Amino acid sequence: VYSFFMPSNPVTITTTMQAISYQIEYNLAGGIVEKTIENGYVQNYDMDYLTLTLKNPAREGYTFKWWKDEKWRDFTAGSTTTSIAINSSDKSDKEYTAQWEVIEHTVKYYVDGTLVWSKKVSHNEQADVTTHRPEVEEWYYFDGWYLDSQKTDVYTLDGIVSNTDYD
Repeated sequence: VYSFFMPSNPVTITTTMQAISYQIEYNLAGGIVEKTIENGYVQNYDMDYLTLTLKNPAREGYTFKWWKDEKWRDFTAGSTTTSIAINSSDKSDKEYTAQWEVIEHTVKYYVDGTLVWSKKVSHNEQADVTTHRPEVEEWYYFDGWYLDSQKTDVYTLDGIVSNTDYD
């Protein structure tokens, strides 16, 4: 309540209201996203801006699953964005944490057309493959890695695979 003494002339009072703004923090948990407003990357919200549409982050070797808020509620991701509706009675700063699922691939090792080893391997996980077969090593030598069964597409593992001798 604002009080004043009425003067002898008519009075017009004008005011403006400024919305209270709350902070938004994103924990990308190892991921990356372009931090632009066009991508939904906003750093605060107010009562005029209660629906956020966040661009899903990216992370090598992982699939983005969803965002969790500071109360660990899930916000399911769409194909490239996630829509988050903020309840108008929930007036507080927000934190959203990206949730990831590791991508697994199956590594298969064939020797002369016979599958001798297979394993599901996650991103950056070490996969040990024995490249020799003791029962034939005095008659054969290791001829290299190939991406096809016809042995025409040579695969070099420079910097990816290291050789280790096992006793």
